[in-house]
Amino acid sequence: EIDMVIITHNHADHLAGIDEVLKHYQVDKILISGATYDSQTYKTFAQLVADKHIPTEDVVAGTKIDFGALHGIVIFPLENMVGQSPTNPHDATVVTYWQYGIETFLLTGDAESEHEQAMLEKNLVRQANILKVGHHGSYTSTSQTFLEAVKPKIAVISVGNHNKFGHPHQQTLDLLKRFNIPVLRTDQVGTILFDITESQFTYKTHL
Repeated sequence: EIDMVIITHNHADHLAGIDEVLKHYQVDKILISGATYDSQTYKTFAQLVADKHIPTEDVVAGTKIDFGALHGIVIFPLENMVGQSPTNPHDATVVTYWQYGIETFLLTGDAESEHEQAMLEKNLVRQANILKVGHHGSYTSTSQTFLEAVKPKIAVISVGNHNKFGHPHQQTLDLLKRFNIPVLRTDQVGTILFDITESQFTYKTHL
């Protein structure tokens, strides 16, 4: 059983894999932005959710999620995206900030620099110990001002090995290095599993 799944946005690389999860596990709730997308991947996902009667919640900045001592808040998108189909699906990406005791982590989806700036202007960005780097380490995300606000202790880049986009981009890697932030990359270390308690986090990797 999985308490909750977050669909950051409707691009296939963030959406297609969840279908197998929904088929094999009981998922109690799915958080989504409510944006739609004209693709077979999205239609297949939406039909599967309907067939299995999985509750969904359309979220926007300010939506809070609590699981006991684990507290989360949505910090993007800034506006209600329900029923909208933005030209750039990243405009509806769901960004969440989480706190468990003294440990904090920020899950950015594919938020780009312009989205980071919008969150900064609304004072929604705060320090996080663990940062899931935006958009697979693309140069379009992880601006210097964003990193200065987050000040992560470790950064995680979810990225396919030898992907056609050249992710992660050297510009982003250089910036993370300049800030002395250790980086874990799935293309180099495989699966990354964090064990987070109220006072510390540890992780292990598996190729």
